[in-house]
Amino acid sequence: MDRLVIRSFNAAPALDAAPTAETSARGVFPPKGAVTLAEQHGQLDAASGMKSDPTTYQQLAARDPLQIPEVTPPPTSAQPLPLAELQYLPDPLARAVRLRGLPGGELEIPCLTTWPEVQPFRIDLREGAAAAAWDAARRTLAVTLPKGQTLELRLSSLLPGPDALEALGLWQWLVGVCPPAYLSNYRQRALAGDLWALTPDRAIKLVHAVQQPLRAPELRALQLHRALGQTHVDLEITADCHAASTGQVELLARWSDRVDDPSSPTGDAWDPHLGQLGARPIDDPAVDTNPLTGLRHQLPDTRYRRVAYHLVATTRYRECFVDPADPAAILALDLTRSGPALERDILASARPAAPEIESILPTFAWTREEQRDGLASRRRGHGVRVYLRRPWFSSGDGEQLGVVLAHGPRINYADGVGPLEEQCLAEKLIAEPWERLRGLVTAWGADPVWRGAAAWPNPSLHHFPTKIAEAHDLALDELEGAAAAPWSIAVAGHPVAFDPDRQLWYCDLEIDAGPAYFPFVRLALCRFQPRAVAGAECSRVVLADFIQLAPDRLAWISPDPHDPQRGVHLSVSGEANRGNAAYPIATVLSARVEVLLDPEGDHWVPAPAAAIVLAQTQITATVGVWSGQLRLPRPRGEARQRLVLEEHEVHARDPALTHVTAAMLDQPTAGLRLVYADTIEL
Repeated sequence: MDRLVIRSFNAAPALDAAPTAETSARGVFPPKGAVTLAEQHGQLDAASGMKSDPTTYQQLAARDPLQIPEVTPPPTSAQPLPLAELQYLPDPLARAVRLRGLPGGELEIPCLTTWPEVQPFRIDLREGAAAAAWDAARRTLAVTLPKGQTLELRLSSLLPGPDALEALGLWQWLVGVCPPAYLSNYRQRALAGDLWALTPDRAIKLVHAVQQPLRAPELRALQLHRALGQTHVDLEITADCHAASTGQVELLARWSDRVDDPSSPTGDAWDPHLGQLGARPIDDPAVDTNPLTGLRHQLPDTRYRRVAYHLVATTRYRECFVDPADPAAILALDLTRSGPALERDILASARPAAPEIESILPTFAWTREEQRDGLASRRRGHGVRVYLRRPWFSSGDGEQLGVVLAHGPRINYADGVGPLEEQCLAEKLIAEPWERLRGLVTAWGADPVWRGAAAWPNPSLHHFPTKIAEAHDLALDELEGAAAAPWSIAVAGHPVAFDPDRQLWYCDLEIDAGPAYFPFVRLALCRFQPRAVAGAECSRVVLADFIQLAPDRLAWISPDPHDPQRGVHLSVSGEANRGNAAYPIATVLSARVEVLLDPEGDHWVPAPAAAIVLAQTQITATVGVWSGQLRLPRPRGEARQRLVLEEHEVHARDPALTHVTAAMLDQPTAGLRLVYADTIEL
């Protein structure tokens, strides 16, 4: 009875502006009295004494037992509340009603002019934003409310005037105990119906209930805290919502874990998850921005995840949509509204597992470019492929294969530049990692068999151009604390991929070890998780076997201008060595022509002409050029012909050997190692 409710079924944001046809109404009646109360206040007095006629007696006998009816129309009723004439005996001092809480101010409505005739009135609630309007003819107070708003009216009776106070024993008691300085104020409040001891008020709540909150909740601030080794995340959140229509907000998290899946052709799969992290009530309907404290996201492990957090707001008016005749019907209504997601990285809080190396192989990249005056064929070396055993993603998505490096020397200017640092700055000293560090970082060096250029002094981050992430000043599990100055630990992270045929993960590395010919490289590898808390970025170090990096080669093929149909000029350039005392001839590069025997197949046979050995010219200390020319067995276009280039290292311990012929290349005992081969169809 003390609450008027109208409802808007805004099951979607598009319905937020749709008006509702529901109305709600209540009747307001003067308080009930009794015959004794009427007699005490002189309502039965006549000029000749007390009224004692039969009509008065019958009227009192009929009205005294009557009660004020409790009439509650349904919220969806559009019919006005019937205010039939009620013939009970009203309180003779309740001549009017004062309403407080209306947007336009207080309102006084008379309800008892001639005792005992009762003049009730109706409060009519509809949707809208207009000011309250009193219709005296219909005795109706029309009140409008926007969606999601509530209004509390307080109703109290008004006394007929100052003389009525003197008839109240409670007022006489107050006069006797109240200090004179306060008595005037109390008298004014009593006559205004504002003194609760004499005229207690009654609260009536007006509600425009909405099925869903009028605005989706949003995360205005989201801070995450995770320490080393923790499986949970503590959250600090500020939620913004339409507080007037929102009763609570709930934080939900959605993410997918990337896992190694043997049945997947890509080697991995995504395991989706949805978590409910907690709900908080919105206590103050006037405050839209609220901090949500004490929320914790408990996870099953320490791995990295990309999590999308979002809020779900529940309507403040759920109970208004419960049908007493069918309480379960509310389950079919969606009383919530979801807000936009805010993604955050949950950093890994433990080191990844150490990688398990299956094998390591050299890699090559080939490119062909036809130009107007010739054809260029380039072989790019300086790369390796590392095959890794399963599983991967021990620290979550984004796990990389890291190359562990000694980063430095590190110059600390804060405490002054020391002698060692001065020499490094002046490039008079090439610092080497300290002994204990050398067994945990990548190292390389030139092939000691050959004379030639040296490799770069120390592997560094910029020597790995295909890295996708890097970090320095890291802590290794094998070391207690940081590396000794002036060095620090750095990691160059590289992506991994899956080989479905070998059922192994692999990582391709491009390495710039300097101008050295066929340098030896010993990689120090780890699993690297760039999205991890400090101290958990890399696993324990695993040392790979030594491997040599093949040099780059560029072959240039052009027609002989004097014999364009059959003459061919060719040259090959790239890093070269200069031999040594034991092996005076370092490398030999040969060329031969092959012809396709079967046009429908792939059977190539050597042409009758003998292979040729290209002449080597050492252009610089590190670069050599091999050049020569040959004649095709058939004119261009008459048959499919291709050029086969092969480079061999000569490991022949014969100081008298000054040159290598093409015939010697076919001898198995010549001590040759094939280091470059290319086939170019002409």
